[in-house]
Amino acid sequence: MNELQGLYSGPGGAVELDVVSYGRRVQDAELIGSLNALIETKRWQIVETRRVGIDSVTGDPWIRETVVRGATGQRVLWQWYLIGGIPTSVDWQAKLLEAWGVLTRSRSGAKLVVLSTPSADADTGRETLRGFLDGSYTEIERCLQAESAPRCSVVPL
Repeated sequence: MNELQGLYSGPGGAVELDVVSYGRRVQDAELIGSLNALIETKRWQIVETRRVGIDSVTGDPWIRETVVRGATGQRVLWQWYLIGGIPTSVDWQAKLLEAWGVLTRSRSGAKLVVLSTPSADADTGRETLRGFLDGSYTEIERCLQAESAPRCSVVPL
């Protein structure tokens, strides 16, 4: 398992990028599973979850959105998977793509991509994430597709 993290700031505010990637199958390690938690439930309370249409900038027209609230305020998180080079935000599709990768002995691996931003309200957070994704997705995608993704860096807004 490799992890890429970056903190970027632009006119819309700060955006954190986290990418967790699994190369080949590792015993007891799952990218998509019920035990994987996107947030620390002791620190954050989930306020809202939904799918957000993003005009296919990622190749999948939908991203999973989670709005959380904690002692330090509110955050808006957007997440999607990249499994064998195919983007999806749906767990069962990601599992199916993972299984297909195992059956075909694919070397492409699997990645979970999470963008998050602190925000006083969800709509402002959504605008910040959309602006970042629209302005930086080409660089994010280049890093995700590269074998050296954990060493890539995305140029901030």
